[in-house]
Amino acid sequence: MCLENRAHGLRTAHPIFRGPLDPKLEFEPLPKNDPYADRFGARTPTWLVQVGEARTENDFGVIGDAHGFEDSPDCERICGGLNTKEPNAIAIGRQANLLHWGFYAAPDRMTESARRVFLNAIVWMRQFDGARPIVPRESRSRAWLQTFIDRIRQRHAAGDRTAEVLGYYYGRFPPDVALRTGGDARGLQKWHDRNIEFVVGGDNLTFSVDEDVAKLGISNRSPELLDWIRKRLKRSPRHEVARRLAARYLGDDGQDARTAIAWIEANRDRAFF
Repeated sequence: MCLENRAHGLRTAHPIFRGPLDPKLEFEPLPKNDPYADRFGARTPTWLVQVGEARTENDFGVIGDAHGFEDSPDCERICGGLNTKEPNAIAIGRQANLLHWGFYAAPDRMTESARRVFLNAIVWMRQFDGARPIVPRESRSRAWLQTFIDRIRQRHAAGDRTAEVLGYYYGRFPPDVALRTGGDARGLQKWHDRNIEFVVGGDNLTFSVDEDVAKLGISNRSPELLDWIRKRLKRSPRHEVARRLAARYLGDDGQDARTAIAWIEANRDRAFF
């Protein structure tokens, strides 16, 4: 609950901004003295969605996590909004037949332009009736690691070494990484660049390295890993590493060699990461 009254980063060519109603979009640059200017950039074009202060006349709206959101082909980020969490967070977006309209105000407190966009969105969503999300989200995107490094770098640059805040960021990395790097942003960045293709997400926005794929040097978000598993299991159905990786990444479809091979052959060209 942190979304304010203005949107930014609109994909103005998107259908909900094109019709059937003309929304007559008008943009105002974010003033240099605005509280959000440092994080979103002074002079960033913004679009007023609703009237009334977010802290008094409206409640705060809800944003969506944009990290990895559009990895799935049935997801799209339509615009962001001024919020206290992430500049790239989703204020308006879609997954399958679900429209996320994160702004709080009811239509009577929307601007005329926003009311028109809202109606356009309803018309546009009609085509997705009956669609279902391709997959549920099982964990947070590894893209968060770069965000945490950037935040650590910013705090260090500002002279902020608050243990409680930095400790939260360090705790998102594998337990030994902050110790080995001394919590230095440059060291964390080097670790990130070496290991990002082997990272897996865990609970509570934590991440670890899959040592099996790291030793192989194969990204766990590449079809090449599926090819490697299939090839090894065809050659040796009891191959220890291949069976372990099949179970880890294919779930119930990777519990034995025959099932894993069949799933990969049927779905390899349809997989997305």
